[in-house]
Amino acid sequence: MAEEGIINQMLKVQDSFVICAPHISQLAAITALDGPYEPTRQMVEEMKYRRDLICDCLDRTPDLFSYHKPGGAYYIFPRVLPDQFQNSVDFCIKLLKETGVVIVPGSGFGPLGEGHIRMSYCIERDEITDAFDRIERWWRAG
Repeated sequence: MAEEGIINQMLKVQDSFVICAPHISQLAAITALDGPYEPTRQMVEEMKYRRDLICDCLDRTPDLFSYHKPGGAYYIFPRVLPDQFQNSVDFCIKLLKETGVVIVPGSGFGPLGEGHIRMSYCIERDEITDAFDRIERWWRAG
């Protein structure tokens, strides 16, 4: 709570953060667009590889996950199929306690996210395969 004058000034500050890209970000964007493209191309190729790797791993447990292959994100949002879990938080807590794998519940992204989980593939390749090896062993051990 604050006086109306203070709120109006804070709204101006908030608008500048939300609506306008910070000057330093604009300079970084110009440098990225004018700079060498090879590092960017390599990064995009690596992210595609990791995306395909995580999709291949998800394909190993079709009775646990259903998903759509992302076109441009660095995360995937698969649906958890079995009804044995109360919700996405329950699934993530059980997975963490029993495998040590940390995954974000889909419910954290709004009501339509319930029943899903969010997995980032901005981690090393071996971390992706290790996490899915643990998930698959856990799921198969049932």
